[in-house]
Amino acid sequence: MKLRINHTFEQQIWHSLFYEKYIILELRDEIKRTVRYTCINLQENTLVWENLEIKATWWLGMSRVENGHVCIYEYATGDKPVIQESHWVSIGTGEINPQFEPSLDEDALNLMFNGVERPIHYTEDNPYFSVFFNFLYRLLKIEAQKAVDYLEVGDKIIISYYIYHQNLLFNYLLVTNRKRDVLLNRLIATSEGIGIDTFVVSTSLLLYVGNKNQLLGYEIEP
Repeated sequence: MKLRINHTFEQQIWHSLFYEKYIILELRDEIKRTVRYTCINLQENTLVWENLEIKATWWLGMSRVENGHVCIYEYATGDKPVIQESHWVSIGTGEINPQFEPSLDEDALNLMFNGVERPIHYTEDNPYFSVFFNFLYRLLKIEAQKAVDYLEVGDKIIISYYIYHQNLLFNYLLVTNRKRDVLLNRLIATSEGIGIDTFVVSTSLLLYVGNKNQLLGYEIEP
């Protein structure tokens, strides 16, 4: 499989939203307590804009995308954060648009999910987990632990699985075809716990976050 997307950031990737051919990333530095936003054109593999700072505060968070804009909430500090202000940023330019008026209609909100395929999450207490356990054991001779994320795209089978190593959980991303040929089997993270939505498929790309600060994407044709 061909690696198409490979971007490394100084900060950690905390959150992402999709809009058409774009992905918007929320990047955080826990030591410096900074929040930045970056937009990437996935089809062209180019940075549309990067390191956008809304305000010098930790209390920010992306909410949704609508009509070519991404909504970033600013929260009041405290034990129970309350939305203090909404900032609408143009996905095309990276500029805050104070005149933007969200419509909040169902079709606009559904654009958040158009073209994005997310895996199904199966924990080890799910009766289907044993199916994936046996499949991985026969194919790779490993014993999957805790959970898997699973998705089928065309003739491709995509599984994110975990194995124990040195008291940590090693998270791998596996892609096979129907003939069980291994097309990809890559370590994507090490941690003490499991994640959800460890990968997504958008614009014919298999996307995942590596080492908490890398966005990587492989071509995956349906």
